Amino acid sequence: FKDIQTILNEFFNLYKTNLGDSNSLKKIIEERIVNNNLDPFQDDIKDARSLKVARFLYMIEFIRGHERLDRYDGHRYIYFTERPDMLTSWYVRKSIKWHIHPSYAKALKLDDDKTFSVAGEVRIAEKPKIRPKKNKGRRNYRWR
Repeated sequence: FKDIQTILNEFFNLYKTNLGDSNSLKKIIEERIVNNNLDPFQDDIKDARSLKVARFLYMIEFIRGHERLDRYDGHRYIYFTERPDMLTSWYVRKSIKWHIHPSYAKALKLDDDKTFSVAGEVRIAEKPKIRPKKNKGRRNYRWR
């Protein structure tokens, strides 16, 4: 990817780490990256272009899959090294949700809801940060 910084900034401008299921991820990539011609796959159709971007982000573990197993076993995260076959097509189980990896999210100060549950009681991990209004402009980070 020639200009990965621009592509990653589009995700950072979502101001969230939870990207939803594969259909939501596809929609985000198409609206923010493919429709703005930020990806290097200009000769492919829109669906193939968005899939290549998603697969690349999964390979570098910018995004990871999250699957809820059941109410007793909790959940598990799915990484490229464990399941390299994921995102070879958009037909991924509905139970798998996509998230920006916490290392990227923390480095770029992305906030989601910081609540968690302990023994049925909902707690707040830390005071949420104040986010800029959506129409105030975009954030841009420089990678070194």
